[in-house]
Amino acid sequence: MLTTEHPSTKTEIRRAIKKVKAESAIIEKIIYALKETVVLSDEVLEGTDVDTVIENLDKELCDIMDLVDTTIKYANDHIKERLVNGEDESEVSTIASSKISVNSMATKSSHTKSSHAKSSHAKSSHVTPPKSVEKSVVETQQQEVKDANDRLKQLEKDQQALEQELQKKCETFELNKERIKDARSIVFLNEARAKATERFGKVTEDVTVLP
Repeated sequence: MLTTEHPSTKTEIRRAIKKVKAESAIIEKIIYALKETVVLSDEVLEGTDVDTVIENLDKELCDIMDLVDTTIKYANDHIKERLVNGEDESEVSTIASSKISVNSMATKSSHTKSSHAKSSHAKSSHVTPPKSVEKSVVETQQQEVKDANDRLKQLEKDQQALEQELQKKCETFELNKERIKDARSIVFLNEARAKATERFGKVTEDVTVLP
């Protein structure tokens, strides 16, 4: 959340934007799958208009996408506003922050050399070896790649769970249709038997009252 007491960093906001985009894509796929299920269904529940169902799903998807677009635009505008107000760009990414740190160390090292040219101890205390800095940047990049892969795996896992749930609902829907069909057959047979019995009973009664 973008609050004044504890504002999120720009990096956190951008990660949230990516998360919103990924999850909205999953929702879009689910709605398309529901529309396909409705269109390809052999039977339609009594009193249900297929066109109305499709229109409602389309409207729901449009509302969700509009909300996503509005949220993303607001987040991007918030980032731009903070940059315009002079906020340090170092918060945008860890890599950028690492590069700034390297430049700062280089400046400090130059100053130390000019001020203490005869003191090797002073030099070594203010200079950071380039290899250690490069290693820190590489480790940061590797961690970002790992986090992105973990997020992708979680999204794929969630998508698979949603697809399985949708498949179960489709199977339940088909099973209910078969049960309704069987129930109708039973009702029809019972009505036919009842009519036949009623008719047969009347004929027998007429025969028995004859002299």
